[in-house]
Amino acid sequence: MPLQILVRYLQTDGSFTEDRPALPLSLGRATDNAIQLPGMMVGLHHASLSEAGENSLRLEASSPSGVEVNGKAGVRSAVVQPGDTISVGRSSLQILATDTPGWLIIDVDRPREQADKPASVTGRTNLASTGASVRRLSLFAALTVLLLAVGLPLTDSFTRSITPTPLGAFGERALSTGRISNAHAHFSDQCSACHIKPFEAVPDSACLDCHGEIAHHSESPAILEVPGFAERRCAECHREHGSEHAIIPSRSTLCASCHADPAIPGFEGLKPAHGFGDLHPEFSPVVGVLVDGRIARRRAPWTEDLVDEGGILFSHAAHLGEVPGPEGLESLECVSCHAPIGNAEHYDMPQYETACGRCHALQAAVGQTVVTLPHGDPGRVVGLLQAAVAAIDPADLAPEVRSRRRPGMRARRGDPATPESLVRDIIGTRVCARCHVVSADGENTRIVQPDPATNWFPSARFDHEPHQAVDCNGCHRADGSGQASDFLLPRKAVCERCHSDERASTGVPSQCIDCHDFHRAATQHWPMGATAGPGD
Repeated sequence: MPLQILVRYLQTDGSFTEDRPALPLSLGRATDNAIQLPGMMVGLHHASLSEAGENSLRLEASSPSGVEVNGKAGVRSAVVQPGDTISVGRSSLQILATDTPGWLIIDVDRPREQADKPASVTGRTNLASTGASVRRLSLFAALTVLLLAVGLPLTDSFTRSITPTPLGAFGERALSTGRISNAHAHFSDQCSACHIKPFEAVPDSACLDCHGEIAHHSESPAILEVPGFAERRCAECHREHGSEHAIIPSRSTLCASCHADPAIPGFEGLKPAHGFGDLHPEFSPVVGVLVDGRIARRRAPWTEDLVDEGGILFSHAAHLGEVPGPEGLESLECVSCHAPIGNAEHYDMPQYETACGRCHALQAAVGQTVVTLPHGDPGRVVGLLQAAVAAIDPADLAPEVRSRRRPGMRARRGDPATPESLVRDIIGTRVCARCHVVSADGENTRIVQPDPATNWFPSARFDHEPHQAVDCNGCHRADGSGQASDFLLPRKAVCERCHSDERASTGVPSQCIDCHDFHRAATQHWPMGATAGPGD
């Protein structure tokens, strides 16, 4: 027969209130204990009593402080019998025997302020004792939430076009999943501006109502032929209700979902990229090449000996530091000739009139006459030279000695000079060719139209402003460049000195969007709303 327990709570008048809980018994401060004991020194579930044998109980303390048994403190486990006293906080429990086999009495003496409270108050409290039902309360609460958070806002949404509702903006805010971004804050209380139909995803048409003229992702119409790309919604990348800037995609994982393995028809030149550092390919700049007397552009892999032809002959190394100027020695640095464009994303190429002309005058000696030539007007240059040559005495056009002679030998002279050959010599050798690439075809000599690049990475962006603390030569190596065709932009390893992938633990965390823009089909602007490229 299981051991039975009679719990008696001692009152101030010496009487007892009784309770007959079943084993095991929990002791503690919480109201769900079989024996509730007051006091902050008593744990919520301090200890338990279970049957240990005939007329004995096993005491197990779950509180680190343990309990006191017969004056011994800190007891964590013990077997108690009739005559033993258990103390927990300011309360004491005495185990007593009875004349009835299979029964024990536990007398509970609690602090005076708790003694006169009936066992029904000091014992366990539950909803059933109040006459309420957990199931009914739960159902009522669920229906209330559905009515306030779903029913009323939906009613407001369906009836707004018919008659105003008293809910106002509350009906829409009740269904909001989070803060709206700053870009859309001015209509944050007009959910229907984007959510055209309840319980349907935001369609692209809602976005294009305002953003229909924004440039497409790429200048190539082939982007619309990429499997699965044209079907993707705007909201799959531009996610709202996240934070004040959530609408602007920034995590590189979004870009990597396509670019980590870019097997994209029409974009076969793309290399895998899913971050920066080791996750990014080496840079491939667009450089100039000389083709049939003209500067053409092509993309080339970065190499140490990469050439960028711009039609100019120039030595950076000879012009940095102290150089002779019109008023004596001058100290030149990069910004002495290169002016920033706009917000310093790029720097402009020097112009002859504002930079070179201060020190380098365009003058040609024609006979005994010094002719000052204009810059940038080849037709006028030829005309001035022809007029100057025509004024020379033909006797003065005798060929110059082209080589020294040894004693006893005749000096070798060049071909007899003509007005045309003299003009070609001035343009192709003495004046223009000192700074410009000259293209010679038989007797035709012309200056290659200069076309120095100002943007070698058209698919990326860079801002010099945050990098002002870095010396120009730290990235561009101009102080060691003897040719204008030297490619002076840094390779990826130079950027990696400071920048790392956004998931790295060191360096400046860098995301794809830090260097790469989207929606930048600038050369051939065609809008996001278009279903075909320009001219199709």
